[in-house]
Amino acid sequence: MYCRECNIKSAWKKLEQAARSARYEIFSKYCQSNDVLLQGHHLDDQIETFFMRAVRGSGLAGLASIPQQRSLSRDNHCQVLRPLLALEKIQLIQYAKEHQLHWVEDESNLDSKMDRNWWRNELLPQVWRRYPEQKKSLFRTINNVQHEHALLQTLIVDKLMSKSEQQSDALIHPALKDIPSFDLSLIHGLDQSSGFSYLRAWLAQYVDILPSTVQMQIIYAEMIHARADSEPKVSWATSCLHRYQGYLYLLNAKSNSTIEVSSTIDRKNNWQGESLNGFGGYLECTEKTDGLALKPASYKIRCWKAGDVAKPIGRSTRKLKKWWQDYNVPNWARQHWPIIVDKDTDEIAAIPGLFICHGYSVSRDQLGWQVNYRVISKNDF
Repeated sequence: MYCRECNIKSAWKKLEQAARSARYEIFSKYCQSNDVLLQGHHLDDQIETFFMRAVRGSGLAGLASIPQQRSLSRDNHCQVLRPLLALEKIQLIQYAKEHQLHWVEDESNLDSKMDRNWWRNELLPQVWRRYPEQKKSLFRTINNVQHEHALLQTLIVDKLMSKSEQQSDALIHPALKDIPSFDLSLIHGLDQSSGFSYLRAWLAQYVDILPSTVQMQIIYAEMIHARADSEPKVSWATSCLHRYQGYLYLLNAKSNSTIEVSSTIDRKNNWQGESLNGFGGYLECTEKTDGLALKPASYKIRCWKAGDVAKPIGRSTRKLKKWWQDYNVPNWARQHWPIIVDKDTDEIAAIPGLFICHGYSVSRDQLGWQVNYRVISKNDF
């Protein structure tokens, strides 16, 4: 069913989000990590945000509204300070008039088609006519929510870390250690609301935009309660969750690949042991004289192809798909994992971080190459 009003609201919301993104792109361009950015948000802005999030069904993180201080982004530690949050808009206007200060009024502030302007121009003035002294009470409420949310976040994260230290992460391949992961056994047996709290607390360590309540319900339905052998994926904003063998992995959702793929090292036809950035991570090659090592030579590096087979030293020849499963490598990581192959035969010589193949290792005490691989998330968590 077509809903013209819904489409208009959706268009305005996208416009607001685009405008905010554009502002913060400019901030990021000119603000450095040792800078301070002062913003003029006031108490009325804070209350508008609180009500808008309340009607959307936000949890404590949303109801905490606008923080008084935070980093500009996870990569830029410029401090955003909002020293006027305790002051009402009318107080600031009176001060400006008394001191003959001039300011720019955005004409779009009068357009009540935008949600925030509707709250500001239509509904909240009626609330304050009925409850003229209650803004300060709401200010205290929001401060209490901020304090309790910060406390709950700290307690849950501490508990998650404590449980993680007690459990083995043997199911996570070493190459995936840099990608944020969540052990689903940590919330096994908890009710859904408690599970939401744990997941949000974990996600908040890595992303600025958390899943909405509806998106969290989708995550629960399609990932938490998915079949043990399935590999579902749920995306929101610029983030993406993958499930594999009882763990959730947090990656970037800007592209279908979800992993940083180098445009310059898509395929290398003459590799001679140098370390490389690309293939969604970092390929490291070091000289080694003890244990299994790759025979020094010129090789090709390419990505996995359907039908690839490999024969690790002392093992049988099997399809590479089976080896991926044995070494706990998820589907989303396999697509860009570097494969070292013979230049002439295209036979697989080694899978970095997994094994050296029969016929491509050095003899005992000979100098060879130890090859390892580490996946790097595109979000650079």
